[in-house]
Amino acid sequence: ADSFSSMTIAKTARRKILRNYILARLSDPELKLEVATILEIERSDAAIENVSRLPASGNPETRIMSGTEVLSTARSGVRIDIFYCLTPTALDVQSKNLAAAEIMAQELADLSNEGAVIGTRNQKVGSVRLRALTPSKNAERGYRITQWEIRADNRTGEIEFAEAVRMLASERLQQESLFVRGKNSSKTDDYISLFYCSV
Repeated sequence: ADSFSSMTIAKTARRKILRNYILARLSDPELKLEVATILEIERSDAAIENVSRLPASGNPETRIMSGTEVLSTARSGVRIDIFYCLTPTALDVQSKNLAAAEIMAQELADLSNEGAVIGTRNQKVGSVRLRALTPSKNAERGYRITQWEIRADNRTGEIEFAEAVRMLASERLQQESLFVRGKNSSKTDDYISLFYCSV
């Protein structure tokens, strides 16, 4: 019990530092190094937890190594993918994008695991994945993202859910620059995607 309690306290402390990091906007070099270490620990913890959540028939190693971390495997609700852009030529920007995406992913995963509903339609938060977006993929038509945004289909329900996520990001995480972009081309039901791709 003491060991579990210590792990919980440690994880809470790490999340608090990550939140402070977003507010600091990478202005402190020492904070950059500290956050980089914390992010690596968080990613390792997530990988271990994801393996325990996946069914025996799954292949967790493949999913983790492919740049996708599954933070919630809820089978119902609005599915959420959270992308962070890889920017090898601007590592400070990449660190900022990743840190913000990590915090949002954990916030939504916590809501999903609690069975929470959000928005004016009381929609359930479904599965949550954190995914890397490579420069080559982002260069493709339909992507080319250079800011923080939420994409949702222009149909009943998804836009309202996306707006609820945007409000959560602004009010709880101080991510005021995240905005909702409606689209018509997607055929995915009950699905939204978030992109952290400032350049």
